[in-house]
Amino acid sequence: MNSIAPHPENRLVLAVGARVSASLEHMGEAVQEHFLAPAAASQITTTVQDILLKVDEWREQANVHYVSLFCNRHLSRDRYRSTRIDLLPINLRHFGRLEKSAWPSHNLPIFTMERERLLTRLLRQYFFVSIFRACAESLASEHASRLLAMQSAERNLDQRIEELTLTFRRARQNAITSELLDVVSGFEAITNTA
Repeated sequence: MNSIAPHPENRLVLAVGARVSASLEHMGEAVQEHFLAPAAASQITTTVQDILLKVDEWREQANVHYVSLFCNRHLSRDRYRSTRIDLLPINLRHFGRLEKSAWPSHNLPIFTMERERLLTRLLRQYFFVSIFRACAESLASEHASRLLAMQSAERNLDQRIEELTLTFRRARQNAITSELLDVVSGFEAITNTA
């Protein structure tokens, strides 16, 4: 994942989430396709499939070679950052770093299918996982933002309820005091005439 940085002019941009789309448009970034952040974790797979179909459509119909996906990355309870994921072209340096790291077990993987077919399937999984992670980050960011807004609204409501309760009590006390003064005045008036 990359932070927002300069990009090729012929790049097409996808955005996941309403907040990231709005911030990109505010910065003057042309977004070709907007996808709403999934409302629940169970809907992420559908969103990922929609994004993959759109990328395939662009590659086949428009001969697109640069595709970037923007999402909001959840940083903490109340913070998120717009993040760019370059889907195309594939960042081979990432795989080069993996190649240099030690294999995590004593058993080396083997394969029995054709190399091209295996590579195609692995790349599909790589795209799926990369986009799934982006959607999950965007979902977490959107939910955290909504939760924070709801908690703030709840605090504001609690303060407003306290203010209204205090105002009601003052008004009630004033009404009681006024009634007591009327009763005392009436009593004094009756006792003075008698």
